[in-house]
Amino acid sequence: MYHTDKMLFDKMLLCGKLKRGAVFIADSHYRGGGDCGGGLSSLDFAAKSNIESSSKNSVESALDLKKDTKKIDTKASTDLHLLEVLDSFISLPPHDLPPQVFLMGDIADLFIGHIPSSLRSNRILVEKINALSQKCEVFYFEGNHDFGIDSSILPNVKIYPRFLQPALFDFDGQIYALAHGDIFIGNSYEIYIKAMNSALTLSALKLLDICSFGKIYDFANAKVNVKKIHHLEFSKDSFCSFAKRRVECYVNAIAKSSKICVGKSEGTSQKIRIRGIIEGHFHIGQKISQSFGKFGDIEYISLPSFYCQREIFTLL
Repeated sequence: MYHTDKMLFDKMLLCGKLKRGAVFIADSHYRGGGDCGGGLSSLDFAAKSNIESSSKNSVESALDLKKDTKKIDTKASTDLHLLEVLDSFISLPPHDLPPQVFLMGDIADLFIGHIPSSLRSNRILVEKINALSQKCEVFYFEGNHDFGIDSSILPNVKIYPRFLQPALFDFDGQIYALAHGDIFIGNSYEIYIKAMNSALTLSALKLLDICSFGKIYDFANAKVNVKKIHHLEFSKDSFCSFAKRRVECYVNAIAKSSKICVGKSEGTSQKIRIRGIIEGHFHIGQKISQSFGKFGDIEYISLPSFYCQREIFTLL
């Protein structure tokens, strides 16, 4: 096991420390459901496993909502379950609260922070997140369905727009890279998503929303909402190949952008190694921990889609 040299650690643009007990929620695709008032008693939580700093232990699943063993692909059911989870955390006494909650993108099916109609549509979700942020640390990683969000909307939430992803966090002296996951996909997608996130586009969308009295947003929102959302399933071998490609993309990009020595570069006495990668976007819900050649042992965790699988992950 490699441990990060303290001097190098101090020079890195680390975003903070992952704390044991942190919770990850990804790809819930909230579509503007109503309040539910549910509490923790209405859910059957079961902590099934955790992430350890040892390479022998890793996430298999966590905080599985066992009552939902059947896939219920409906707007109301998913929205209510998401709000119930947030409500359950809000209602917990301080000593039972998770120290951190990571919202890993696509939390809403369409949430563009600059658009007034989008803010109204996602009002209840925003209120829940803000209430939770008063009680514990909350991180929001923007996805391809939710972007243009700033501190005027979520004042106590640490927001990571796409251009700040992947973000590097320290976990027990090792580095984990976190992102929504819609990065390193391809040039065409990169051009499209950067254009959508540009200040010019966001300003134009806001103007169109105001001039159309929200009708254009309502039309676009309806189109997005009717799209089916699927759980992506892999065989063991296929997932290994997928994970290998993702790991290579991450470590190469991180090494280039931050000039960090990743892996076992020759002629370097001080080494910094990416220990793990946690991302959503793909709706997979699998993990693998193995040696990736020159990059060393890396744990790749593809978070489950809350919308599809009713699962969230915890870090213990």
